[in-house]
Amino acid sequence: MNMASQLSEFFMIFLLYTISTVFGCGVMPAGQASTRTFTVSGFSLPVAMIYVENAAEFARVPGIAANRGGAQTFVHRLVMQTVFDVLESQARAAFLPDPVISTILNQLTVNITYEPLKCQAVALKLD
Repeated sequence: MNMASQLSEFFMIFLLYTISTVFGCGVMPAGQASTRTFTVSGFSLPVAMIYVENAAEFARVPGIAANRGGAQTFVHRLVMQTVFDVLESQARAAFLPDPVISTILNQLTVNITYEPLKCQAVALKLD
């Protein structure tokens, strides 16, 4: 085995080890999902995570979602962007090349279950 092939083999082993370390799970067969569950408590909801169907109430609060789907879309985008940002920063810290990072992120699927809070009436506190 020549020096170039030894270095190539070392790099591939290092890369596989680094990917599994960076992303917190072992290398998995193609098509197999990894599930992570998060529970968050003790915080205030941004108005975009809440919805109101009454047009008069909707007009009173800038940024509140007009329907359930709007609030769910906001949460989905927020979570997806956060997951991508964290994984990308960890991959860069591990010195993974951009094509590898892109390949990993393009294979990522995040399923979010979020039942938004429906607001019947808005009470504004003006300071």
